[in-house]
Amino acid sequence: MPIGIRRLFTRSSSDKSRPDSTERPSGASHAAVNPMPVILISFNRGEMLEKVVDGYKKQSVAVEIFVHDNGSDDPATTAVLDKLEQDGIVIFRRDKITSPDELDLVDESVQEVFRERTAGPYAVSDCDVSIAESSPATLATYLRFLDEMPEIDCAGPMLRIDDVPATYPLYYAMLNRHILQFWGKEPQFRSIDGVPVGYLRAPIDTTLAVYRAGAPYRRLRRGVRLYQPFAARHLDWYPDEHRSAYRASTDGSTISNWSNPARERNNRYQPLEYQSYWDVVTGDGGALTTVARAINFDHNVPTDVLQGLVDDVRERLRPSRGGVLGRAWVWRDCVGVLEADVAVSARLGFDLFATQEGRWACFAVARTGAMRSMLVAAGFEEGSSQKFFVGLFDVDDDGVPAAAEIAAAYDDVIARILAV
Repeated sequence: MPIGIRRLFTRSSSDKSRPDSTERPSGASHAAVNPMPVILISFNRGEMLEKVVDGYKKQSVAVEIFVHDNGSDDPATTAVLDKLEQDGIVIFRRDKITSPDELDLVDESVQEVFRERTAGPYAVSDCDVSIAESSPATLATYLRFLDEMPEIDCAGPMLRIDDVPATYPLYYAMLNRHILQFWGKEPQFRSIDGVPVGYLRAPIDTTLAVYRAGAPYRRLRRGVRLYQPFAARHLDWYPDEHRSAYRASTDGSTISNWSNPARERNNRYQPLEYQSYWDVVTGDGGALTTVARAINFDHNVPTDVLQGLVDDVRERLRPSRGGVLGRAWVWRDCVGVLEADVAVSARLGFDLFATQEGRWACFAVARTGAMRSMLVAAGFEEGSSQKFFVGLFDVDDDGVPAAAEIAAAYDDVIARILAV
């Protein structure tokens, strides 16, 4: 991804003042429909739910909060639900769900909300998406995008990644996925009542979005995601927000992705595949500028050093394993790779990369189905994507592990496979 800064969008000549988080586009036809229903999807996160509810009080658009609860059984959460109900918030108490597809059942609550009121726009969001620190004009601006772009079904926020702590166990996995899907794509710009706004065309799942009047709720609708000051925080990415009761109830779940201990176990040791991502900032005179923000981490090494390491490992293994070893290379400037053909149709890869914890992880990677079967038979535990964890290694003065240690670990893997 190129590193640089571009001046992309300026305000109209009639309004040169710098936009700030208190401005809101005027003339929003949707905004006249008040209060706008906001349906929050809840499960065993009462404390987080309360925080998210409070965040909507700062919005310039009047809202009415509803909660679609998917069978919470955590006592602290049920107490919060009871309190919210006493405060006048309607709680739709539903059964637990077991599949992400069942999240479309939120539409049942949407239909109940509008059973005795005029059709109007509405918002749906997980209860871990917070706009407490977003512009007060955030919901109003989402509504204006629906007015301005008839081809979209919904409008919502980009989820901020700039302040997520590296202590989050899925930090690299989160960055890799969201840069690939969203932050790695260049923003577009649109003037809303003279105010420039950065946005990205992208589908929206159960993270916050405002939907058109009369439209049934469905996940992954065509949408736009807005940058700061209309972005949001995904609270699951902040370890201080995690609670043991919720994590225990979602361990292994296919629904909860980002505060899921099983996913952490399978993805904790993942290479960071990107060095930067696109973002939008406000420059002098109110111009919007797109910048490529560098991702700072302390254990990056030059590509030539990593290439030298895997070449050294290959040479150390050549006397005993020369008949099976293939090439060694560096992938995406961050992963050292060594490849071997252990048997016919049984290709084995070795991946070596820095982890967010500072040490380096080594994985055996099954390139073929036959190789996967051999690794399983040899007693290796499979993580994700046919990767089998080998070990963690400390670094030397060059910032990489000792080649002798890596070669010994690889040699042991090959020996165990050949012994099967």
